[in-house]
Amino acid sequence: MTIKSLTKLCVMMLCTYLFFLFIIKDMITDRQNHKRSFVDPNFHHMTVDAKDSVDCLAQNMYFEARSEPTLGQIAVAMVTINRVKSEDFPDNICDVVEQRVKRVCQFSWYCQKKPKYIYTKKLLTTDNNSLYNDIHRLALLVYANYDRLKDPTHGSTFYHADYVSPNWPNVKKVATIGRHIFYIQI
Repeated sequence: MTIKSLTKLCVMMLCTYLFFLFIIKDMITDRQNHKRSFVDPNFHHMTVDAKDSVDCLAQNMYFEARSEPTLGQIAVAMVTINRVKSEDFPDNICDVVEQRVKRVCQFSWYCQKKPKYIYTKKLLTTDNNSLYNDIHRLALLVYANYDRLKDPTHGSTFYHADYVSPNWPNVKKVATIGRHIFYIQI
């Protein structure tokens, strides 16, 4: 790798990181005094459970929304966490991601062999995939700032791609972000 290409890569990574921070900071508000507040967590200082939650969230974002715009990736993260906060779903991120109802995975990628193999063998790491690095950092920021974020999905606990029509009962469409349509339960 030449110095010129290494410099380009560093500039691209810095721009991506700053873009994520810009997007996240625009979504964060302090609910008490309406000033913007932001937590920039250090993954390495987190508990093992918190790290596992961030990893599960990042992998769900990666497999569900890696080709979506940043806001679409954040939206998938918010639905995952909204499910954790709901009484109708498991109470931790990894269990939400891995949930099956009547042998059907709630997140379709988890039932597919290749992504599930990558997920269960922990082959997707920040060492070997720059897109995953970006999504992992975004997952970390969403995880740490969930209560401060303005939810672009308006509390959704369901979504699907725009090329399928699941015909779900008792849901109301509340947002379309990228190729995903988001719903709340009614």
